[in-house]
Amino acid sequence: MGGYYMLVLHTHLPWVKKAGKWPFGEEWLYEAIFDSYIPLLMTFKKLSEEDVPYKVAVNITPVVAEMLEDTYLQNEAFDYIEDLIDRAESDVKTRDMPYRELARFWLDHFTRLRDFYLDIDKDVVGAFRELEEKGHIELFTSAATHGFLPLLGTDGSINLQVGVGVQSFQDRVGRRPKGFWMPECAYRPKEYAIQGDKVVERPGIEYFLEKHNVAFTIIDHRALRIDRIAIENGYMPSVPEGEYLSMQPYYLADSSVVAFPRHGRLSEQVWSAGIGYPGDGDYLEFHKRDSETGLRYWRITDKNLDLGYKDVYHPEWADGKLRLHAKDFVSKVEDVLWEYEKKYGAGGYVLTAFDTELFGHWWFEGPKFLYHMIKSMVSSGIDVVSPSDYLERSEVGARVYLPRNSWGYMGTFWVWNNDKVAWMWKPLYESEILVKKALMEGKKDKRIIRQMLRELLILQASDWQFLITTGGAVHYAKDRFMLHKERTDTLANVLLGKAEIDEDTLAMWEDEDSLFEEIDENLYLEV
Repeated sequence: MGGYYMLVLHTHLPWVKKAGKWPFGEEWLYEAIFDSYIPLLMTFKKLSEEDVPYKVAVNITPVVAEMLEDTYLQNEAFDYIEDLIDRAESDVKTRDMPYRELARFWLDHFTRLRDFYLDIDKDVVGAFRELEEKGHIELFTSAATHGFLPLLGTDGSINLQVGVGVQSFQDRVGRRPKGFWMPECAYRPKEYAIQGDKVVERPGIEYFLEKHNVAFTIIDHRALRIDRIAIENGYMPSVPEGEYLSMQPYYLADSSVVAFPRHGRLSEQVWSAGIGYPGDGDYLEFHKRDSETGLRYWRITDKNLDLGYKDVYHPEWADGKLRLHAKDFVSKVEDVLWEYEKKYGAGGYVLTAFDTELFGHWWFEGPKFLYHMIKSMVSSGIDVVSPSDYLERSEVGARVYLPRNSWGYMGTFWVWNNDKVAWMWKPLYESEILVKKALMEGKKDKRIIRQMLRELLILQASDWQFLITTGGAVHYAKDRFMLHKERTDTLANVLLGKAEIDEDTLAMWEDEDSLFEEIDENLYLEV
Protein backbone atom coordinates (compact mmCIF):
# COMPACT_ATOMS: atom_id res chain seq x y z
CA MET A 1 0.00 0.00 0.00
CA GLY A 2 1.17 3.52 -0.82
CA GLY A 3 -0.46 6.87 -0.26
CA TYR A 4 0.63 10.34 0.70
CA TYR A 5 1.37 12.02 3.99
CA MET A 6 1.77 15.80 4.25
CA LEU A 7 3.20 17.63 7.26
CA VAL A 8 2.47 21.36 7.30
CA LEU A 9 4.05 23.70 9.85
CA HIS A 10 2.69 27.20 10.46
CA THR A 11 5.26 29.58 11.92
CA HIS A 12 3.89 32.78 13.42
CA LEU A 13 4.42 35.33 16.18
CA PRO A 14 3.37 38.97 16.45
CA TRP A 15 5.82 41.81 15.78
CA VAL A 16 7.72 42.26 19.07
CA LYS A 17 10.84 44.28 18.24
CA LYS A 18 11.54 46.74 21.08
CA ALA A 19 8.03 46.13 22.41
CA GLY A 20 8.85 44.55 25.75
CA LYS A 21 11.13 41.64 26.56
CA TRP A 22 9.87 39.56 29.49
CA PRO A 23 7.32 38.25 30.29
CA PHE A 24 5.78 39.58 27.07
CA GLY A 25 7.58 40.69 23.94
CA GLU A 26 10.92 39.82 22.40
CA GLU A 27 11.47 36.73 24.51
CA TRP A 28 8.62 35.03 22.66
CA LEU A 29 10.80 35.17 19.55
CA TYR A 30 13.97 34.01 21.29
CA GLU A 31 12.16 31.06 22.87
CA ALA A 32 10.73 30.09 19.49
CA ILE A 33 14.15 30.27 17.82
CA PHE A 34 15.92 28.03 20.32
CA ASP A 35 13.03 25.85 21.47
CA SER A 36 11.58 25.14 18.01
CA TYR A 37 13.17 26.63 14.90
CA ILE A 38 16.76 25.54 15.53
CA PRO A 39 15.85 22.04 16.81
CA LEU A 40 13.61 21.55 13.76
CA LEU A 41 16.35 22.71 11.40
CA MET A 42 18.74 20.28 13.07
CA THR A 43 16.16 17.50 12.67
CA PHE A 44 15.48 18.22 9.00
CA LYS A 45 19.19 18.55 8.27
CA LYS A 46 19.87 15.18 9.90
CA LEU A 47 17.18 13.53 7.78
CA SER A 48 18.67 15.16 4.70
CA GLU A 49 22.17 13.93 5.55
CA GLU A 50 20.75 10.42 5.94
CA ASP A 51 19.23 10.66 2.43
CA VAL A 52 15.69 10.19 3.68
CA PRO A 53 13.32 11.13 0.81
CA TYR A 54 10.88 13.55 2.40
CA LYS A 55 9.48 17.05 1.97
CA VAL A 56 7.77 19.17 4.65
CA ALA A 57 5.73 22.32 3.95
CA VAL A 58 6.77 25.23 6.17
CA ASN A 59 4.94 28.53 6.30
CA ILE A 60 6.95 31.33 7.88
CA THR A 61 4.71 34.35 8.14
CA PRO A 62 6.24 37.50 6.64
CA VAL A 63 6.26 39.25 10.02
CA VAL A 64 8.28 36.38 11.56
CA ALA A 65 10.67 36.33 8.61
CA GLU A 66 11.23 40.07 9.07
CA MET A 67 12.09 39.55 12.74
CA LEU A 68 14.38 36.60 12.06
CA GLU A 69 16.38 38.71 9.60
CA ASP A 70 16.58 41.81 11.81
CA THR A 71 20.18 42.38 13.01
CA TYR A 72 19.14 43.81 16.38
CA LEU A 73 16.89 40.82 17.13
CA GLN A 74 19.51 38.33 15.91
CA ASN A 75 22.07 39.77 18.32
CA GLU A 76 19.60 39.83 21.19
CA ALA A 77 18.69 36.21 20.45
CA PHE A 78 22.37 35.27 20.71
CA ASP A 79 22.59 37.00 24.10
CA TYR A 80 19.50 35.04 25.17
CA ILE A 81 21.05 31.63 24.43
CA GLU A 82 24.33 32.67 26.05
CA ASP A 83 22.38 33.52 29.20
CA LEU A 84 20.77 30.06 29.19
CA ILE A 85 24.23 28.49 28.93
CA ASP A 86 25.38 30.55 31.91
CA ARG A 87 22.39 29.39 33.96
CA ALA A 88 23.05 25.75 33.13
CA GLU A 89 26.73 26.13 34.00
CA SER A 90 25.75 27.61 37.35
CA ASP A 91 23.47 24.66 38.14
CA VAL A 92 26.16 22.17 37.12
CA LYS A 93 28.39 23.71 39.80
CA THR A 94 25.83 24.14 42.55
CA ARG A 95 23.07 21.52 42.26
CA ASP A 96 23.03 18.06 43.81
CA MET A 97 22.25 14.88 41.94
CA PRO A 98 20.08 14.12 40.00
CA TYR A 99 19.62 17.80 39.11
CA ARG A 100 23.33 18.24 38.43
CA GLU A 101 23.17 15.52 35.78
CA LEU A 102 20.14 17.20 34.20
CA ALA A 103 21.94 20.55 34.32
CA ARG A 104 24.72 18.97 32.24
CA PHE A 105 22.03 17.72 29.85
CA TRP A 106 20.75 21.28 29.45
CA LEU A 107 24.26 22.70 29.15
CA ASP A 108 25.04 20.33 26.28
CA HIS A 109 21.67 21.05 24.67
CA PHE A 110 21.97 24.85 24.85
CA THR A 111 25.57 24.74 23.61
CA ARG A 112 24.55 22.74 20.53
CA LEU A 113 21.79 25.23 19.81
CA ARG A 114 24.15 28.18 20.11
CA ASP A 115 26.78 26.55 17.91
CA PHE A 116 24.21 25.75 15.23
CA TYR A 117 22.91 29.35 15.34
CA LEU A 118 26.45 30.59 14.76
CA ASP A 119 27.06 28.01 12.02
CA ILE A 120 24.12 29.40 10.04
CA ASP A 121 25.27 32.99 10.72
CA LYS A 122 22.11 33.59 12.76
CA ASP A 123 20.12 33.30 9.52
CA VAL A 124 17.21 30.99 10.35
CA VAL A 125 15.26 31.82 7.19
CA GLY A 126 18.37 31.22 5.10
CA ALA A 127 18.80 27.79 6.69
CA PHE A 128 15.23 26.87 5.74
CA ARG A 129 15.90 28.14 2.19
CA GLU A 130 18.96 25.89 1.98
CA LEU A 131 16.82 22.88 2.89
CA GLU A 132 14.31 23.93 0.24
CA GLU A 133 17.07 24.02 -2.36
CA LYS A 134 17.93 20.44 -1.37
CA GLY A 135 14.32 19.40 -1.95
CA HIS A 136 13.29 18.73 1.66
CA ILE A 137 11.27 21.83 2.50
CA GLU A 138 8.59 23.73 0.62
CA LEU A 139 8.37 27.25 1.95
CA PHE A 140 5.15 29.19 1.49
CA THR A 141 3.69 32.43 2.74
CA SER A 142 0.82 33.97 4.68
CA ALA A 143 -0.76 37.36 5.32
CA ALA A 144 1.76 40.10 6.07
CA THR A 145 1.09 40.37 9.81
CA HIS A 146 -1.45 37.55 10.23
CA GLY A 147 -4.52 39.75 10.00
CA PHE A 148 -7.79 37.86 10.50
CA LEU A 149 -8.84 38.26 6.87
CA PRO A 150 -12.60 37.57 7.04
CA LEU A 151 -13.17 40.28 9.67
CA LEU A 152 -11.03 43.04 8.18
CA GLY A 153 -13.18 46.03 7.32
CA THR A 154 -12.18 46.71 3.72
CA ASP A 155 -11.24 44.67 0.68
CA GLY A 156 -8.19 46.93 0.44
CA SER A 157 -7.02 45.66 3.82
CA ILE A 158 -7.33 42.03 2.74
CA ASN A 159 -5.54 42.77 -0.52
CA LEU A 160 -2.77 44.58 1.36
CA GLN A 161 -2.28 41.69 3.79
CA VAL A 162 -2.20 39.13 0.97
CA GLY A 163 -0.23 41.25 -1.48
CA VAL A 164 2.49 42.24 0.97
CA GLY A 165 2.69 38.61 2.13
CA VAL A 166 3.24 37.38 -1.43
CA GLN A 167 5.64 40.16 -2.42
CA SER A 168 7.80 39.89 0.69
CA PHE A 169 8.11 36.13 0.10
CA GLN A 170 9.16 36.67 -3.50
CA ASP A 171 11.74 39.27 -2.49
CA ARG A 172 13.13 36.98 0.21
CA VAL A 173 13.03 33.56 -1.48
CA GLY A 174 13.42 34.55 -5.12
CA ARG A 175 10.22 32.96 -6.41
CA ARG A 176 6.50 33.44 -6.03
CA PRO A 177 4.91 31.28 -3.32
CA LYS A 178 2.66 28.48 -4.46
CA GLY A 179 0.91 28.23 -1.12
CA PHE A 180 -0.73 30.71 1.23
CA TRP A 181 -1.70 30.04 4.85
CA MET A 182 -4.92 31.86 5.66
CA PRO A 183 -4.33 33.18 9.20
CA GLU A 184 -6.11 30.93 11.70
CA CYS A 185 -7.27 28.93 8.62
CA ALA A 186 -10.05 31.54 8.60
CA TYR A 187 -12.24 31.62 5.51
CA ARG A 188 -15.25 33.68 4.48
CA PRO A 189 -17.17 33.00 1.27
CA LYS A 190 -18.65 35.64 -0.99
CA GLU A 191 -21.34 37.20 1.17
CA TYR A 192 -22.73 40.39 2.59
CA ALA A 193 -20.33 41.77 5.19
CA ILE A 194 -19.24 45.10 6.63
CA GLN A 195 -17.15 47.30 4.32
CA GLY A 196 -16.21 50.63 5.81
CA ASP A 197 -19.41 51.92 7.36
CA LYS A 198 -21.79 49.87 5.16
CA VAL A 199 -22.83 46.25 4.66
CA VAL A 200 -22.22 45.25 1.06
CA GLU A 201 -21.57 42.09 -0.93
CA ARG A 202 -17.88 41.27 -0.63
CA PRO A 203 -15.81 38.64 -2.42
CA GLY A 204 -14.71 35.44 -0.74
CA ILE A 205 -11.15 35.11 0.52
CA GLU A 206 -10.36 32.86 -2.46
CA TYR A 207 -10.75 35.94 -4.72
CA PHE A 208 -7.71 37.61 -3.17
CA LEU A 209 -5.63 34.42 -3.23
CA GLU A 210 -6.39 33.86 -6.91
CA LYS A 211 -5.66 37.51 -7.65
CA HIS A 212 -2.12 36.96 -6.36
CA ASN A 213 -1.66 33.63 -8.19
CA VAL A 214 -1.80 31.41 -5.12
CA ALA A 215 -2.09 27.71 -5.98
CA PHE A 216 -3.13 26.19 -2.66
CA THR A 217 -4.21 26.89 0.90
CA ILE A 218 -5.06 24.85 4.01
CA ILE A 219 -8.51 24.55 5.56
CA ASP A 220 -9.67 23.01 8.82
CA HIS A 221 -11.45 19.67 8.68
CA ARG A 222 -14.46 21.10 10.52
CA ALA A 223 -15.25 23.24 7.49
CA LEU A 224 -16.30 20.03 5.74
CA ARG A 225 -19.43 19.12 7.64
CA ILE A 226 -21.57 17.49 4.96
CA ASP A 227 -24.72 19.33 6.11
CA ARG A 228 -23.05 22.75 5.63
CA ILE A 229 -21.17 22.43 2.33
CA ALA A 230 -21.78 21.86 -1.34
CA ILE A 231 -19.45 19.60 -3.33
CA GLU A 232 -19.42 19.38 -7.11
CA ASN A 233 -17.79 16.74 -9.31
CA GLY A 234 -16.19 14.66 -6.60
CA TYR A 235 -13.78 12.30 -8.31
CA MET A 236 -14.64 9.36 -6.06
CA PRO A 237 -17.48 6.99 -7.04
CA SER A 238 -19.43 8.51 -4.18
CA VAL A 239 -18.81 11.64 -2.17
CA PRO A 240 -16.60 10.74 0.82
CA GLU A 241 -18.15 10.95 4.25
CA GLY A 242 -16.93 11.78 7.75
CA GLU A 243 -13.17 12.04 8.12
CA TYR A 244 -12.74 10.79 4.56
CA LEU A 245 -13.90 14.21 3.36
CA SER A 246 -10.55 15.58 4.56
CA MET A 247 -8.53 13.09 2.49
CA GLN A 248 -8.97 14.74 -0.91
CA PRO A 249 -8.31 18.33 -2.08
CA TYR A 250 -10.92 20.69 -3.52
CA TYR A 251 -11.03 23.74 -5.72
CA LEU A 252 -12.26 26.52 -3.46
CA ALA A 253 -15.58 28.01 -4.58
CA ASP A 254 -15.33 29.22 -8.19
CA SER A 255 -11.58 29.81 -8.09
CA SER A 256 -8.50 27.91 -9.24
CA VAL A 257 -7.16 27.86 -5.64
CA VAL A 258 -6.90 24.36 -4.19
CA ALA A 259 -7.94 23.84 -0.56
CA PHE A 260 -6.22 21.01 1.32
CA PRO A 261 -8.18 19.96 4.44
CA ARG A 262 -6.18 18.81 7.42
CA HIS A 263 -7.06 15.51 9.08
CA GLY A 264 -8.62 16.40 12.42
CA ARG A 265 -8.32 13.17 14.40
CA LEU A 266 -4.73 12.44 13.43
CA SER A 267 -3.68 16.08 13.93
CA GLU A 268 -5.15 15.99 17.43
CA GLN A 269 -3.21 12.80 18.15
CA VAL A 270 -0.01 14.83 17.79
CA TRP A 271 -0.89 18.22 19.26
CA SER A 272 -3.28 17.44 22.10
CA ALA A 273 -1.77 17.13 25.57
CA GLY A 274 -5.10 15.75 26.75
CA ILE A 275 -5.52 12.77 24.43
CA GLY A 276 -2.37 12.84 22.31
CA TYR A 277 1.28 11.93 22.65
CA PRO A 278 2.54 15.19 24.27
CA GLY A 279 0.68 14.38 27.49
CA ASP A 280 2.66 11.20 28.18
CA GLY A 281 4.07 11.09 31.70
CA ASP A 282 7.67 10.56 30.58
CA TYR A 283 7.87 13.76 28.54
CA LEU A 284 9.24 17.03 29.91
CA GLU A 285 6.83 19.10 32.00
CA PHE A 286 6.53 22.48 30.28
CA HIS A 287 4.88 24.36 33.14
CA LYS A 288 7.34 23.72 35.99
CA ARG A 289 10.66 25.59 36.09
CA ASP A 290 13.42 26.03 38.66
CA SER A 291 12.71 29.15 40.69
CA GLU A 292 16.25 30.54 40.28
CA THR A 293 17.55 29.51 36.86
CA GLY A 294 14.29 28.78 35.07
CA LEU A 295 15.52 25.38 33.87
CA ARG A 296 13.06 22.50 33.66
CA TYR A 297 13.94 19.40 35.64
CA TRP A 298 10.66 17.51 35.87
CA ARG A 299 8.59 15.17 33.75
CA ILE A 300 4.83 15.31 33.30
CA THR A 301 4.48 12.22 35.51
CA ASP A 302 0.69 12.48 35.39
CA LYS A 303 -1.03 15.35 33.57
CA ASN A 304 -3.60 15.58 36.39
CA LEU A 305 -0.91 15.84 39.09
CA ASP A 306 -0.21 19.12 40.89
CA LEU A 307 3.09 20.70 39.82
CA GLY A 308 4.53 20.28 43.30
CA TYR A 309 4.44 16.49 42.98
CA LYS A 310 6.14 16.03 39.60
CA ASP A 311 8.94 13.47 39.33
CA VAL A 312 12.42 14.11 37.93
CA TYR A 313 12.79 14.05 34.17
CA HIS A 314 14.68 11.14 32.56
CA PRO A 315 15.67 11.97 28.93
CA GLU A 316 16.29 8.31 28.12
CA TRP A 317 12.73 7.39 29.15
CA ALA A 318 11.37 10.08 26.85
CA ASP A 319 13.52 8.81 23.97
CA GLY A 320 12.03 5.35 24.36
CA LYS A 321 8.49 6.71 24.23
CA LEU A 322 9.27 8.76 21.10
CA ARG A 323 10.04 5.68 19.05
CA LEU A 324 6.87 3.96 20.22
CA HIS A 325 4.69 7.00 19.54
CA ALA A 326 6.22 7.57 16.10
CA LYS A 327 5.47 3.98 15.08
CA ASP A 328 1.97 4.24 16.52
CA PHE A 329 1.25 7.38 14.52
CA VAL A 330 2.52 5.85 11.28
CA SER A 331 0.35 2.80 11.94
CA LYS A 332 -2.69 5.03 12.36
CA VAL A 333 -1.92 6.84 9.08
CA GLU A 334 -1.49 3.49 7.30
CA ASP A 335 -4.86 2.28 8.61
CA VAL A 336 -6.69 5.39 7.44
CA LEU A 337 -5.08 5.35 3.99
CA TRP A 338 -5.86 1.65 3.58
CA GLU A 339 -9.48 2.11 4.61
CA TYR A 340 -9.87 5.04 2.22
CA GLU A 341 -8.43 3.14 -0.74
CA LYS A 342 -10.57 0.10 0.03
CA LYS A 343 -13.74 2.21 0.34
CA TYR A 344 -13.27 4.56 -2.62
CA GLY A 345 -11.00 2.64 -4.98
CA ALA A 346 -8.32 5.32 -5.16
CA GLY A 347 -5.48 6.60 -3.04
CA GLY A 348 -5.95 9.49 -0.65
CA TYR A 349 -3.73 11.53 1.58
CA VAL A 350 -3.39 12.46 5.22
CA LEU A 351 -2.41 16.06 5.95
CA THR A 352 -1.64 17.18 9.49
CA ALA A 353 -1.02 20.87 10.18
CA PHE A 354 0.38 22.39 13.35
CA ASP A 355 1.81 25.54 14.84
CA THR A 356 5.57 25.14 14.48
CA GLU A 357 6.08 26.02 18.15
CA LEU A 358 4.34 22.80 19.19
CA PHE A 359 7.55 20.98 18.33
CA GLY A 360 10.23 21.82 20.85
CA HIS A 361 8.59 24.69 22.72
CA TRP A 362 5.33 23.19 24.00
CA TRP A 363 6.44 19.62 23.40
CA PHE A 364 10.18 19.49 24.06
CA GLU A 365 10.62 16.10 22.44
CA GLY A 366 8.54 17.06 19.39
CA PRO A 367 11.42 17.54 16.89
CA LYS A 368 12.78 14.08 17.74
CA PHE A 369 9.28 12.67 17.31
CA LEU A 370 9.21 14.11 13.79
CA TYR A 371 12.60 12.57 13.04
CA HIS A 372 11.47 9.06 13.99
CA MET A 373 8.01 9.53 12.47
CA ILE A 374 9.26 10.69 9.07
CA LYS A 375 11.82 7.88 8.86
CA SER A 376 9.18 5.33 9.83
CA MET A 377 6.64 6.82 7.41
CA VAL A 378 9.06 6.54 4.49
CA SER A 379 10.04 3.00 5.49
CA SER A 380 6.36 2.01 5.43
CA GLY A 381 6.08 3.03 1.77
CA ILE A 382 4.09 6.23 2.31
CA ASP A 383 5.35 9.23 0.34
CA VAL A 384 6.07 12.22 2.59
CA VAL A 385 5.36 15.13 0.26
CA SER A 386 4.37 18.79 0.18
CA PRO A 387 1.05 20.05 -1.21
CA SER A 388 2.78 21.20 -4.41
CA ASP A 389 4.27 17.72 -4.87
CA TYR A 390 0.81 16.22 -4.48
CA LEU A 391 -0.66 18.59 -7.10
CA GLU A 392 2.05 17.59 -9.56
CA ARG A 393 1.21 13.90 -9.10
CA SER A 394 -2.57 13.91 -8.67
CA GLU A 395 -5.56 15.65 -10.16
CA VAL A 396 -8.07 17.74 -8.25
CA GLY A 397 -11.50 16.56 -9.27
CA ALA A 398 -13.83 18.18 -6.77
CA ARG A 399 -14.99 21.71 -5.97
CA VAL A 400 -16.31 22.80 -2.60
CA TYR A 401 -18.36 25.76 -1.40
CA LEU A 402 -17.70 26.44 2.27
CA PRO A 403 -19.36 28.52 4.98
CA ARG A 404 -17.39 30.73 7.35
CA ASN A 405 -14.88 28.67 9.28
CA SER A 406 -11.50 28.65 11.06
CA TRP A 407 -9.35 26.27 13.08
CA GLY A 408 -10.38 28.11 16.24
CA TYR A 409 -12.97 27.15 18.84
CA MET A 410 -15.67 24.93 17.28
CA GLY A 411 -14.44 25.95 13.83
CA THR A 412 -15.90 29.46 14.29
CA PHE A 413 -14.59 33.03 14.51
CA TRP A 414 -15.38 33.18 18.24
CA VAL A 415 -11.78 33.51 19.51
CA TRP A 416 -11.35 36.72 17.48
CA ASN A 417 -14.84 38.15 17.89
CA ASN A 418 -16.42 37.60 21.31
CA ASP A 419 -17.52 39.73 24.24
CA LYS A 420 -13.92 40.30 25.36
CA VAL A 421 -12.65 41.60 22.02
CA ALA A 422 -15.68 42.80 20.03
CA TRP A 423 -14.83 46.39 21.05
CA MET A 424 -11.61 46.24 18.99
CA TRP A 425 -13.20 46.00 15.57
CA LYS A 426 -14.89 49.41 15.41
CA PRO A 427 -11.67 51.40 16.09
CA LEU A 428 -9.83 49.18 13.61
CA TYR A 429 -12.45 49.87 10.94
CA GLU A 430 -12.19 53.60 11.68
CA SER A 431 -8.44 53.46 11.10
CA GLU A 432 -8.89 51.54 7.84
CA ILE A 433 -11.29 54.20 6.53
CA LEU A 434 -8.94 57.00 7.65
CA VAL A 435 -5.96 55.34 5.91
CA LYS A 436 -7.90 55.07 2.65
CA LYS A 437 -8.86 58.73 2.88
CA ALA A 438 -5.23 59.69 3.55
CA LEU A 439 -4.01 57.68 0.56
CA MET A 440 -6.60 59.19 -1.76
CA GLU A 441 -6.62 62.80 -0.55
CA GLY A 442 -3.44 63.34 1.45
CA LYS A 443 0.12 64.38 0.65
CA LYS A 444 2.19 61.94 -1.41
CA ASP A 445 4.93 61.65 1.21
CA LYS A 446 6.32 58.16 0.58
CA ARG A 447 8.08 57.95 3.92
CA ILE A 448 4.95 58.78 5.92
CA ILE A 449 2.79 56.51 3.73
CA ARG A 450 5.06 53.52 4.22
CA GLN A 451 5.16 53.94 8.00
CA MET A 452 1.40 54.44 8.16
CA LEU A 453 0.85 51.17 6.31
CA ARG A 454 3.34 49.35 8.56
CA GLU A 455 1.44 50.54 11.63
CA LEU A 456 -1.90 49.56 10.08
CA LEU A 457 -0.62 46.08 9.27
CA ILE A 458 0.58 45.55 12.85
CA LEU A 459 -2.73 46.91 14.17
CA GLN A 460 -4.57 44.29 12.08
CA ALA A 461 -2.68 41.30 13.54
CA SER A 462 -5.00 38.58 14.85
CA ASP A 463 -2.67 38.11 17.83
CA TRP A 464 -4.16 40.94 19.85
CA GLN A 465 -7.63 39.36 19.96
CA PHE A 466 -6.13 35.91 20.57
CA LEU A 467 -4.03 37.04 23.54
CA ILE A 468 -7.00 38.77 25.15
CA THR A 469 -9.46 35.91 24.60
CA THR A 470 -7.06 33.27 25.95
CA GLY A 471 -5.89 35.48 28.82
CA GLY A 472 -2.27 35.02 27.78
CA ALA A 473 -1.28 38.68 27.86
CA VAL A 474 -4.42 40.79 28.13
CA HIS A 475 -2.99 44.18 29.10
CA TYR A 476 -0.02 43.80 26.76
CA ALA A 477 -2.30 43.03 23.80
CA LYS A 478 -4.64 45.93 24.56
CA ASP A 479 -1.71 48.34 24.91
CA ARG A 480 -0.12 47.16 21.67
CA PHE A 481 -3.42 47.44 19.79
CA MET A 482 -4.02 51.00 20.99
CA LEU A 483 -0.38 52.00 20.38
CA HIS A 484 -0.49 50.99 16.73
CA LYS A 485 -3.92 52.53 16.25
CA GLU A 486 -2.61 55.83 17.61
CA ARG A 487 0.43 55.68 15.32
CA THR A 488 -1.68 54.75 12.28
CA ASP A 489 -4.16 57.56 12.85
CA THR A 490 -1.47 60.14 13.60
CA LEU A 491 0.40 59.39 10.38
CA ALA A 492 -2.83 59.42 8.36
CA ASN A 493 -3.71 62.83 9.80
CA VAL A 494 -0.19 64.07 9.01
CA LEU A 495 -0.85 63.22 5.36
CA LEU A 496 -4.21 65.00 5.55
CA GLY A 497 -2.62 68.11 7.05
CA LYS A 498 -4.43 67.69 10.37
CA ALA A 499 -1.42 66.72 12.53
CA GLU A 500 2.34 67.10 12.69
CA ILE A 501 5.17 64.73 13.59
CA ASP A 502 8.75 65.64 14.44
CA GLU A 503 11.78 63.89 12.95
CA ASP A 504 12.83 62.19 16.19
CA THR A 505 9.41 60.64 16.75
CA LEU A 506 9.12 59.42 13.18
CA ALA A 507 12.63 57.96 13.30
CA MET A 508 11.80 56.14 16.56
CA TRP A 509 8.65 54.61 15.04
CA GLU A 510 10.61 53.57 11.96
CA ASP A 511 13.22 51.91 14.16
CA GLU A 512 10.73 50.07 16.36
CA ASP A 513 8.32 49.07 13.58
CA SER A 514 10.84 48.50 10.81
CA LEU A 515 9.16 45.64 8.95
CA PHE A 516 8.62 45.65 5.17
CA GLU A 517 11.08 48.15 3.74
CA GLU A 518 8.88 48.74 0.70
CA ILE A 519 5.07 48.60 0.67
CA ASP A 520 3.03 49.29 -2.45
CA GLU A 521 0.17 51.52 -1.32
CA ASN A 522 -1.73 50.67 -4.51
CA LEU A 523 -2.47 47.27 -2.98
CA TYR A 524 -4.79 49.10 -0.59
CA LEU A 525 -6.53 51.08 -3.29
CA GLU A 526 -6.70 48.80 -6.34
CA VAL A 527 -8.98 45.84 -5.62
